[in-house]
Amino acid sequence: ENENLRTAELESELSQFKNEVNPQLLYESLETLLTLIHKNVEEGEDYIDHLSSVYRYILSHRKVELSSLREETRAAKNIVHLLNYQFGGRLKLTNLLSEHFNEAPIVPGTFPNLIEMIVRSSIINQYQPLEIKILNDESENDFLTIQYRLNEKLIQDEGTSETFERIQKSYSFYSDKPVVSVKAYDFAYIKIPLLEELEEPVLDSH
Repeated sequence: ENENLRTAELESELSQFKNEVNPQLLYESLETLLTLIHKNVEEGEDYIDHLSSVYRYILSHRKVELSSLREETRAAKNIVHLLNYQFGGRLKLTNLLSEHFNEAPIVPGTFPNLIEMIVRSSIINQYQPLEIKILNDESENDFLTIQYRLNEKLIQDEGTSETFERIQKSYSFYSDKPVVSVKAYDFAYIKIPLLEELEEPVLDSH
């Protein structure tokens, strides 16, 4: 009975994470779109394409257990495209994963949520652009790594820690390996466990 309750709780948290639409991103995107429509119609249409791709991905993966790294990376690039209008093109997402990771399973929304979390917690300007790298550390083959240079805002939004906690809880449904955040020297690393397709949910023994 306890295991069933725990499973139901994790399923609810996982569903909430995958279905979440960030209203801040939506409002900011609509404001940007209103400006672009009056400034450059073609650029506005391109922006609409990326915005619709972001929300199409969210809606189409609401009932999907796991997505692929290929799809997640594409969704993350669309998020970066939208955010770059606020930061003057000073955001860069670099995918350093080899092609054999393309079909690896991942919880839908992982990359877009983490990248938005990183952007909103970092100082970004013409002197301090932000490059986010997705890579696989050969010394830790069981994990993917998101790496970026540390340049944290003085005051952090509470939503930053909440986003990370939700992602951690989502992965606890599929793996006994945790999602971890590490800071070393001038860089930060978020390590995401690689999942096995159709892996059985992991239940907390406590």
